[in-house]
Amino acid sequence: MATGHLASTFLMGALVVVLVTWAVTGRAWRTYAPTLERAGDDAHPTGGTVSWLVSQPVVWMGGFVALALLLVGGVVAFLSTPSAGLSLGVTVIGAMALLVVAYLLVGVYISATRRGHPRSLAAAETVSVGGALFLLAVVAQLVGG
Repeated sequence: MATGHLASTFLMGALVVVLVTWAVTGRAWRTYAPTLERAGDDAHPTGGTVSWLVSQPVVWMGGFVALALLLVGGVVAFLSTPSAGLSLGVTVIGAMALLVVAYLLVGVYISATRRGHPRSLAAAETVSVGGALFLLAVVAQLVGG
């Protein structure tokens, strides 16, 4: 039974690789250039300073790292108390994994729409990444036990 599941997972993974290759090579995303509005010496995208800050990947990465460190620190402080049980630790780790997956999926959608893709294509790319993560979880479940 597990062999059939692994074969099916392998075929679906091959299909994902073919679709991702087709999507990457089938569209001219490398030539996309956002329009900039000049305001003095600084070049800001249309929308103002807040929009410019939101469009900076460094701000998003710094925010994610700060949030992750804050949450991990909170988990360590909470689990260091003797009254915390093992099931609570597993629940917190599962919640952190869901947070990282949600961050990844939202990031895929936002980056796709910022590259000029229509919302429908951005949603399709997000669902494809979510499906790939689901397949990865299924493979880990089958191989792990």
